[in-house]
Amino acid sequence: MAGLDHEERFLFREEILALFESYPNLETVQWVQEEPRNMGAWSFVTRRIERLLPIESFEYIGRPARASVSEGYPQTHQLEQARVLEDALAGREMTFG
Repeated sequence: MAGLDHEERFLFREEILALFESYPNLETVQWVQEEPRNMGAWSFVTRRIERLLPIESFEYIGRPARASVSEGYPQTHQLEQARVLEDALAGREMTFG
């Protein structure tokens, strides 16, 4: 497992290539973000990564697309954050659109 802070996405090409070149047998990349799918960097990076890297699978792990960044209640937000982390560490891809 390796990670790259997406806040550094403006160094995207060099950072991504350097990271993934160190994994010659890489087949799957999982993008993990805490923002909803339609609000984070996922839409920015998905096509770029697919064009840059010869990988078989590029998967999203995070919150589903939402109209609001907030869950509405702190307890619900904490549960959702815990689920995203658990899914990321277990390698579970999200199956929604």
